[in-house]
Amino acid sequence: MVRLRDEGWSHEEMISSLAVGSCRYGVMCRLDGMVLDDGTVARLAPDRFLLTTTTGNAGAVLDWLEEWLQTEWPDLRVYCTSVTEQWATVALVGPGSRAALAQLAPALDVSVAGFPFMTWRDTVVAGLGARVCRISFSGELAYEIHVPADRGRAMWEAVIVAEPAILLQHAVQGWCPPVTYFRRRGVRTGEEIAEERFALKALRGDFRNVDQASDALTRADAALIAARI
Repeated sequence: MVRLRDEGWSHEEMISSLAVGSCRYGVMCRLDGMVLDDGTVARLAPDRFLLTTTTGNAGAVLDWLEEWLQTEWPDLRVYCTSVTEQWATVALVGPGSRAALAQLAPALDVSVAGFPFMTWRDTVVAGLGARVCRISFSGELAYEIHVPADRGRAMWEAVIVAEPAILLQHAVQGWCPPVTYFRRRGVRTGEEIAEERFALKALRGDFRNVDQASDALTRADAALIAARI
């Protein structure tokens, strides 16, 4: 979070024209011109911005901003505060994301005109106060739903329930974006269970009963009996 008391502190060609309620993608470079990090900037108020960074670089970006404020622009009234631990974010991505969001946030206008690309809205999602950004890093229709950190799990579960297509994908393919959620609850695919049972049978020695000296048909029948689930 960056709060300004001096309007002069910004990348004039990129940030000063950013309207409240809008977001913009940006790249932060080092002195040698190499990229330090990239992310988005959301203008929350005339004097307040929210900067997002790559997950592992939040601390480095904050240090970089503070270094410039303390060594190059000490007279500017600009304040940077890390809010990384205060927020949890759920990405809702794909062709059905607009319909899913409409179901989760009935009071939010999710139409193209009502919620344009690279804008954000404060609303209620699944009964929880949230800030929703229409941002995509993959080219697909996508939204980022930001909630207080202690509401992250509740939002995650609400999004999963609201999108039955995700559950269908898990049932058919054995993998889907919230696969970690299912793993923590002990859910496995039929293929994974079969592999484990075959491994246990092998450890138990069931396949030793297959007589390699017999004819091919007899060996096949014996193998099927040993592997039967």
